[in-house]
Amino acid sequence: TGVTPGGSVKISLPLSAAIPANAVYRKFFPSAGWQTFDTGAGDTVSSASKVGGACPSPGSPSYTSGLSAGDNCVQLMIQDGGPNDTDGVVNGVVTDPSGVANPDTTLPVIALHGANPDTVFFDRNGSYQDPGFSATDDVDGDITNRVVITGAVSLATAGNQTLQYNVTDSAGNAA
Repeated sequence: TGVTPGGSVKISLPLSAAIPANAVYRKFFPSAGWQTFDTGAGDTVSSASKVGGACPSPGSPSYTSGLSAGDNCVQLMIQDGGPNDTDGVVNGVVTDPSGVANPDTTLPVIALHGANPDTVFFDRNGSYQDPGFSATDDVDGDITNRVVITGAVSLATAGNQTLQYNVTDSAGNAA
């Protein structure tokens, strides 16, 4: 509160732990989940170290652009109604559920099940029996419902045929 409708506000946040290397700043949107803080419209993220156990005041020159490993204070500049104002409304109120995160760079894993997981069997009626599959991610957990299968299996085609199982986690890592 206290921001001019459509204006920007600087927020200083103390952290309970130091910023790790390669950290990113993330925002939570109820409709879209966690997203990377958007700096494209003039909103900014900067960081600094505590001095005497306290974060520098918002606007202090102690803050440097981006997130620096080892710092334990974050300063955000967010425009009311802009891409990082979670309520998305120009109303003089900026809402900010957010935090520092380690970037997720680990690929999800797809497991094909069955005795011969790379083989699809046909029954006498010509329908195939997929051995089943699952997909997991170290951050998102079970993401089997995100698997997209491409390719087709047909009795009209003799020989080996290929189905491809693809999955992407919420950080954009694909397997």
